[in-house]
Amino acid sequence: MGSSGGLVRLGIVERAHGLRGRLLVRLEVLGRVHPLPSGMGLTLRDTRTSVLKCSLRDESRVLLSLDGIRSREAAEQFAGSVLSATTEDVRPLLDRMVPLDMFGSLTLTDSRLGVLKVTEVQVNRTNPQLVVEPEGGESFLVPLLLVLAQGKLDWDSNEAEVELPEGIESVNTPGTGASGA
Repeated sequence: MGSSGGLVRLGIVERAHGLRGRLLVRLEVLGRVHPLPSGMGLTLRDTRTSVLKCSLRDESRVLLSLDGIRSREAAEQFAGSVLSATTEDVRPLLDRMVPLDMFGSLTLTDSRLGVLKVTEVQVNRTNPQLVVEPEGGESFLVPLLLVLAQGKLDWDSNEAEVELPEGIESVNTPGTGASGA
């Protein structure tokens, strides 16, 4: 998927919370944030762990208790770290919430523009953007919500068929501040 080593980025550890080693994590997902299931495998700074308990903190954050982290001191070292999971561990979540990083490995096919490789996901809670690159062309932005509304997604092949609006490739270029069609 989008992150290194075949891992999907789920979010960022903001800080330690409480004395028992819980972590406050901001999830980077499309859709409403839900607690991660107990037993779910996770990776934190190249260390494999699993969810002991997870509760919803607010609309974008969860409180996590992880196997092997039992004190505030142990938890504090992970502040600012990326929380990831394997594709297999993420699949059960896809019916409720989709990590934005999952879109970073998509290939879009448009009948007019051809094959478009997603090279980056620009994370934004209200209007996330996909930076796409056509074969032999300049990169441009495609609103993720447009792909979801008009595209046919296939997670097994990491492909989506889309019909993008004419002219999107000349209006929505990275760095212009364009917010989408």
